[in-house]
Amino acid sequence: MLMDDTPIRVLLVDDDEDDYIVVRDMLRDLTDGRFRVDWVAASDEALVEIDRAEHDVYLFDYRLGECNGLNLLKQALANGCRTPIIILTGQGDRRLDLEAMRAGATDFLEKQHLAGPMLERSIRYAIAQTRTLEALRTSEAQLRQAQKMEAVARLAGGVAHDFNNLLTVINGHAELLKARLDSGHPALEHAAEIKLAGERAAALTRQLLTFSRKQIMKPAILDLNSLISGFEKMLARLIGEDIQVEIHLDPALGSIKADPGQIEQVIMNLAVNARDAMPEGGILTISTENVDLGQSFARQHFDVQPGSYVQMTVSDTGCGMDEETQSRLFEPFFTTKAPEKGTGLGLSTVYGIVKQWGGSIWLHSELGKGSTFKICLPRVEQRQASNGDGDECLPTRSLDGSETILLAEDDSSVRRIVNAILTQHGYNVLVTASAEDALELEKKHSGRIDLLLTDVVMPKVGGRELADLLTERRPDVRRLYMSGYTDDVVLQHRIEDSEDLFLQKPFTIEDVLEKVREALNRVATA
Repeated sequence: MLMDDTPIRVLLVDDDEDDYIVVRDMLRDLTDGRFRVDWVAASDEALVEIDRAEHDVYLFDYRLGECNGLNLLKQALANGCRTPIIILTGQGDRRLDLEAMRAGATDFLEKQHLAGPMLERSIRYAIAQTRTLEALRTSEAQLRQAQKMEAVARLAGGVAHDFNNLLTVINGHAELLKARLDSGHPALEHAAEIKLAGERAAALTRQLLTFSRKQIMKPAILDLNSLISGFEKMLARLIGEDIQVEIHLDPALGSIKADPGQIEQVIMNLAVNARDAMPEGGILTISTENVDLGQSFARQHFDVQPGSYVQMTVSDTGCGMDEETQSRLFEPFFTTKAPEKGTGLGLSTVYGIVKQWGGSIWLHSELGKGSTFKICLPRVEQRQASNGDGDECLPTRSLDGSETILLAEDDSSVRRIVNAILTQHGYNVLVTASAEDALELEKKHSGRIDLLLTDVVMPKVGGRELADLLTERRPDVRRLYMSGYTDDVVLQHRIEDSEDLFLQKPFTIEDVLEKVREALNRVATA
């Protein structure tokens, strides 16, 4: 029901002017000017008015000469009309009533029994029903979009995991090959190119993991205003002199809890996207404010929970986007840029980061009128934490060692490259392909085991369960997890809140040796 004082605009389509006067006076006398009734006498005039979409409801007389009201109804709906339509007829006909309702009419009224209260009730009901159906369609579209993005995220995460295993092997062997070749060897350049391509591929998989929300995070209490202010000079250099940057920050802005590096990436990616949309210059505007999203807003937006949020708005005056582009904008690898000009992962990365921290992102854009991104992240009451180094391990002079490491990795290629790296740097490695093999080898091994280096995801028994079982037998063993990704929340908390460490695939030789030494040094200082 309409509850405000805005006039309800009615278009009557009737070839009899006397009928128009009756309907006009009937609604005017009843509602004291709340209704504004316009009139056209022919169906072609009606279609022009319907195309303008300036009315809240249409009243079609059934008899309109060659094109009756039912045919006009069907044509209007075929043209995409979503405004409610009520059919009026001079005499009752149940067959015609049913046909009109099946064709999409909101109501069917007989003129001979028409009275002001009945007409008003029918109009208000038609408008309310249409708005309810429109809200339902919007919710269904949001649900389908959310389900599509979730399915794509699962696919992206799985692909990235498999690729990271492959890239670990490629990059590792490229590094080992480079280390064995003399500076003038003709194959050295080829090994370097392999390593460079592997690093570029690794950067792409990291973006896929961010989109699919399967990364170990480092949350902190953040002041979004400070992050944006710190980026202001960098943004000016990044986007060029022909784009004006305007910053509007709410001085009373609340705090958020997120990974600072990821939020910086969100700002950077949105700024780059805005720059590319304004090749001839324009204005980039970034603003912040506190917002409270209530139940009514949450009902209209499928993925929103009511609560207090910090909102960042990023707007540009660029070329804008059509509806088709907007519907696919956050999909990984979707891009409107020319080949070699973009990977299509910038905005999908933004989407993944925002979702990972419990937020929402919306886009409003029109062709030729620019684009506006609104990001809402949950507001927290905690104050910004001080930046300590948090590093309790002792510095090391060498990455070599002689300790015993129990390696559990189900991928044979990864297992071989990690074993090669560790043994070449002096470590004694006990190599196993599963958790069961690792536990059996531990039973037979009479000597000390200093470190468990295990993949997170393995068949039957995973790395976390293996670590728990091994620690029961050898309480002093330290643990180092490795994976192409992990969405295990419990494991994430353990890594953040304990002395356990995590090695993200694909890794370099130096990454492996530094993490191993860090874990072993913590044993020495425990």
